[in-house]
Amino acid sequence: MDNISDRLGRIELKLEALAGKENDSFKEVDLVECARLIWVQKWKVAVITAVFAITFAAISFSLPNVYRSEALLASALDESGGGVDGIASQFGGLANLAGVSLGSAKDEKTNIALETLTSRAFVFEFIQKHELLVPLLASKGWDPVKNELVYDSDIFNSETGEWSWKGVGEPTMQVAYKEFVRRLKVVQDKETKFVTVSFSFYSPNFAKKCVDLLVLGINDEIKRRDVLEARNSIRYLTEQLGATSVAGMRAVFYELIEDQTKTVMFSEARKEYVFKTLDPAIVPEEKYGPKRLLLIAAGILIGLVVAVSGVLVMFSGKNGK
Repeated sequence: MDNISDRLGRIELKLEALAGKENDSFKEVDLVECARLIWVQKWKVAVITAVFAITFAAISFSLPNVYRSEALLASALDESGGGVDGIASQFGGLANLAGVSLGSAKDEKTNIALETLTSRAFVFEFIQKHELLVPLLASKGWDPVKNELVYDSDIFNSETGEWSWKGVGEPTMQVAYKEFVRRLKVVQDKETKFVTVSFSFYSPNFAKKCVDLLVLGINDEIKRRDVLEARNSIRYLTEQLGATSVAGMRAVFYELIEDQTKTVMFSEARKEYVFKTLDPAIVPEEKYGPKRLLLIAAGILIGLVVAVSGVLVMFSGKNGK
């Protein structure tokens, strides 16, 4: 019985080996057949690929040029920390109660400024203040000869000032916010902490204008917040100063009031409050996009895949019959 089992086992192994060889030969035949079929149908493959390439080329050349302007910024905050840092360890609780920021807040304030740049409240106010709604949502290109934006008459009537945004009239600020943030890019280098603010648009002049206004606007916004906070702190500390007769506490209050007064004076004296400009924005001469050669290459690749797949599917369909 053992001999019979051994013989049956050897026979099964031989059959499996033969089956594997047949599968390999079939695979080899299939690959060769596919290559031969593609070669026979090479003109169809070439025509389909050319159609896709021409279509993608037409689409790429129909897209308007986009220009990107950018500025390189560095933190303008004083790293020394001021007088408040010196008393932080002794009177931290009291200062926090008064709304006074203790310790080195350079990184924290820079991060707040970066987040504020893309916040809804800041962008809403920025678009309304500088009247960017029409150029942001109604423009479809830029005329370099006249140096002016080209507006889509189906969206906005420049003569009457009437909107027809997707059949609902004037677009909302949320729509404008999404479009603005899509064109805005804020990147901070992890090592140097330098910040790059860039804006992309059809008009190179408009792109530069937005970057300049953004840098100015974020400095003014953070300055406004700090001045308001400092004045509120001074008001509170002055009230507490009048309510205490303890000499030691009065000295602390005086020192805190002095530091907050310095904050107000420092804020009003400096234009570049949070960020100082290392490399200002310029009007770009070369377009940023669209990447037409890349789009055409993508069209060629997609067309080739579609053509080859179509030929193989037709071949398999005929063999299935």
